[in-house]
Amino acid sequence: MICAPLRKLLRPAAVVASAPRVPDRERYYGVGDIHGRLDLSGALIDSIERDNLQSGKACTTVVMLGDLVDRGPDSAGVLMRARMAGPMAHWNPGWQQRRYAPRIIQ
Repeated sequence: MICAPLRKLLRPAAVVASAPRVPDRERYYGVGDIHGRLDLSGALIDSIERDNLQSGKACTTVVMLGDLVDRGPDSAGVLMRARMAGPMAHWNPGWQQRRYAPRIIQ
């Protein structure tokens, strides 16, 4: 026989009335873990720009989630491209940027 606390834990969760969603006419892209690969980040940004144009008019935000430097051959190029991304891009520097490139991220 199942005890009451365990039965409570195993009962089905309540159905959520509506799942969180992005408001109409807004679009978000999240990018992370580029690790100094300007070649791949360039291809990714080009892909985002194409998708954004094909998806119709919206207020678009690209969120760069950190770990842009380290490991790859062109960390400086990745940082420069991230800084020049314009007003639709928001950058959250990861620990590697704070450690290896503190002057660049200011």
